[in-house]
Amino acid sequence: MPQRQVTQDNESVSYEGVDWDKIPNKYKRRPRYITDEELDEWKIPAYKRDYCIHHFIDWKTCELRNAYRHSDECVELKHVMNRCQFKEMQRMKAVREIREELGR
Repeated sequence: MPQRQVTQDNESVSYEGVDWDKIPNKYKRRPRYITDEELDEWKIPAYKRDYCIHHFIDWKTCELRNAYRHSDECVELKHVMNRCQFKEMQRMKAVREIREELGR
């Protein structure tokens, strides 16, 4: 059964009617690595709860640890998070294009 995915750019995107067997694996919806309880603990809003949220939490944890030091220790973690979000956005666009090709 198709599931709805909450996205950052458009929360109204529905994947209802998508035949997931015809979509290559790299475009399929991926699970989160963080539980809803952990997201509630971090007070992450629903619109930000996507596949890359674990990178966001790693980056914020590093920022909190180094809050009083002026260092660049967390820059790489931020780049990892941004890369993940960019790839996730590309994946969502590809799925939308596949949906449009199928006429849904």
